[in-house]
Amino acid sequence: MNQVKKTIFFSVFISYLGLSVILPILAPIVRELGLSESQAGWMVSIGSISMAIMGPLWGRWSDQIGRKPIMMMGMIGISISYLLYTLVVYVGFQRWLEVTTIFILLVLARTLVGAFIPAVPSTAQPTWLTSQVPEKERLVWR
Repeated sequence: MNQVKKTIFFSVFISYLGLSVILPILAPIVRELGLSESQAGWMVSIGSISMAIMGPLWGRWSDQIGRKPIMMMGMIGISISYLLYTLVVYVGFQRWLEVTTIFILLVLARTLVGAFIPAVPSTAQPTWLTSQVPEKERLVWR
């Protein structure tokens, strides 16, 4: 059971680290890409909106499908989303696309990031609880 706890902690840590590590460097990235402050605000906001919408869905799916597959989908989704986000930033730095196109692609990538991040904590919380509370003492919601 100790390995499960370490895995849960590491997964939640990585998902939130990925979410917050971009914030301190967002302003220089936005300036270099030629985006406005309001566009940066949209990128952050759309990620939060996406997280708020998807959080309950991931929780429901983890109850229906299972926690391990949902956590794996979340981690894979987060990885792919951040890879796409990084690729769009790179393309923007190279000036291969127009600023408006870069902004739209960054918003879409940030929406994906926000969609997958809640999969990990929504799955980790009930997994942690079931590892801590004996089955006889659990309250079952039906």
